[in-house]
This record gives sequence, C-alpha cells and structure tokens, in this order.
Amino acid sequence: MSSGALPPFTVLHSEDLLARVASLAAPGAKVEVAEAVGGAKGLLRAAPAALADSLKLAGLTGLGEPEEVRTLGPF
Repeated sequence: MSSGALPPFTVLHSEDLLARVASLAAPGAKVEVAEAVGGAKGLLRAAPAALADSLKLAGLTGLGEPEEVRTLGPF
C-alpha cells in the first residue's frame, strides 16, 4: 500500500488517516508513505522523526529508516 508516492508529494498524513491505513492493511502488509518534510517554508512537518512519531501513534509498527526521495524536475 502506498500513499503520497506521486509528485508533488504534498500530502500531509494525519494521525487519523494513518490509523485508517493501519486498520485497512492486512497483517504483515508493507505500507509506504511519502511526505515532504524539512525546514523549508510551506512544509508542515519539520523532520522525518515527526512523521515517524505520527506513524507510531497511528499503530503502524516495524518502521524502517526514512529515505530521501529525489524528483527529476519541478512538478
């Protein structure tokens, strides 16, 4: 299950949305979440750790390390 994986990566995953994803995912399912984070103006989360906290609060476990996603151009 993927969420926010297509450019322009502007989805903000609320705890409610992530909890819904967790409830719909089959046990052992792989869930991939892409979300823009950082200190740039307009970004709603300041750091990957803030997204990880939201994932944990929503009940998602077995979190992997955050990965940087680079785009090939403006979208």
